[in-house]
Amino acid sequence: ELTMNKLYDKIPSSVWKFIR
Repeated sequence: ELTMNKLYDKIPSSVWKFIR
């Protein structure tokens, strides 16, 4: 989804690692 892609771009990798 375009929305998720935008969110991914906005959220840094560090945050993704934290939530993941």
